[in-house]
Amino acid sequence: MPKVSVITPTVGRVKTLKTLLNDFRNQTYKDFEHILVYDGRPPEDVMLFMHDRSSTFHPATKFVWIEKDPGNMSIAPGTRPRNHGTIIATGEYVIYADDDDRYKDTFLEVLASGVKDDVIHVVQMSCTEYRQSLGDPTRVKLIPEVGLPQFPMVCHIGTPCFIVPRKWALEEPWREEPNHDFQFIKRICERYHPRIRIIPGMQVDVDGKVIGNMKDWVSQPPFYREEALCT
Repeated sequence: MPKVSVITPTVGRVKTLKTLLNDFRNQTYKDFEHILVYDGRPPEDVMLFMHDRSSTFHPATKFVWIEKDPGNMSIAPGTRPRNHGTIIATGEYVIYADDDDRYKDTFLEVLASGVKDDVIHVVQMSCTEYRQSLGDPTRVKLIPEVGLPQFPMVCHIGTPCFIVPRKWALEEPWREEPNHDFQFIKRICERYHPRIRIIPGMQVDVDGKVIGNMKDWVSQPPFYREEALCT
């Protein structure tokens, strides 16, 4: 399987970063680097924590920071850090993992397994709206394969839910725009016409909900109502 670069834009404090790094230290897939790009000058406690090699990080964890543009009131936080991480990454493929999401230990293995240049792998998730329509809020129902022709209209894809070749991400970088995760993958689809392979299994906790004492490893579809983009 390929080497993967996981890129995390962050402004998180030590507690947030500890939880994030613990998720990636426990990944079953080991051939990856984790690049954390701090948006602005990090506070002293974050600097000390990230440069303390006695901490139990994944060995290929890298920590850098970029100057925050004081004149830029960003409508898409994390855009510049993601693009910076893509530039310095060394992996064949990139995954963008936000610091406030949680990741199962099989997250990278699921996304990276069998990936090819002409294929986008997406973690398949259920929609909260659809699950509630079943009348049983504790039942997790995955979006069926019939949703594939409408990707990404039907299948909500949060920022950490897909893997793409790094060379594509360099040629079609993230932009300062509303709904930037959707727009990023939309441009990838329109330019490279990849095949879409939706991977079963919920691997990312994006919305942080707990239903019936059960962790809800899904995300809600807030804006995927556009024309079908990938077939």
